[in-house]
Amino acid sequence: MSKAEVERAIIAAQKHVAEFQPNPPRGGVQARAPVNNHETSTRYIVIDPILRALGWDLSNPAECVVEYEVSRRGNYPATRVDYVLKSTTGEPAIVIEAKRIDVESDDERGLDQMERYLQDIPSATVAVVTNGQYWNIARKEGNSWKAESRYPLGLHYERTGENAQRLWDSLSKEAVEQVRTGRNDSFGEAASNRRRHGRRT
Repeated sequence: MSKAEVERAIIAAQKHVAEFQPNPPRGGVQARAPVNNHETSTRYIVIDPILRALGWDLSNPAECVVEYEVSRRGNYPATRVDYVLKSTTGEPAIVIEAKRIDVESDDERGLDQMERYLQDIPSATVAVVTNGQYWNIARKEGNSWKAESRYPLGLHYERTGENAQRLWDSLSKEAVEQVRTGRNDSFGEAASNRRRHGRRT
């Protein structure tokens, strides 16, 4: 897989989204067709193709577990994370919470969910809350988490190459392995090192 394939996946996903929302407004995308108001549709139409382009085999439980069970904690019942992507050692590396396309990716409920998940998945180094259009990405720095940017990454803006590069640097299977093998100690450094040395995938 490559950044070019991620670009193609973004373009294809946007075409599908345009079928039920021809002119996405700024801010959250308000899906109109009832079928597209479901999280499952968002995952199938937008999120899954992008994750595959990033090098993940979603049908291989050694790489990806969907509906990953998180144990009960305090007053919260046991629940399930939408995606957990694993390193080659089998440890969870990326945790992804998906929301239907008309729910903001920085909705407080989604962020609260993610915070609870991460307490039970200590090996994770990247956390994502996404509605398919916006990707709210955070990375682990020491014992805390830091958002990669002030605003979620919006894939419907006309910067497809830049968006693909940012997703590749943060969420690709290759980036996970760079971190695991010690070539970089954070996804943020992997991204900055690529830019510093002029490397593009």
